[in-house]
Amino acid sequence: MFIGPSYFITADGTPPDVDRAWRYSIMPLLEEHYFGSGTNVREEFGLAALRRDLGEAEDMNPGDESSSPPS
Repeated sequence: MFIGPSYFITADGTPPDVDRAWRYSIMPLLEEHYFGSGTNVREEFGLAALRRDLGEAEDMNPGDESSSPPS
């Protein structure tokens, strides 16, 4: 599934309201796509979960073995 950038583009060039776009446009698409699959869409793809995961990824230093994910 591909979600394009149009959800984050504004006509007047102002920064997009990511929270609103995610809640009212993207999450419904994901919920429909994963309907009946047993996937907890909000837990896996909710904006809070993605921000948490991205924060963990940004904290990792590829050259530091202590920050490597568990095997």
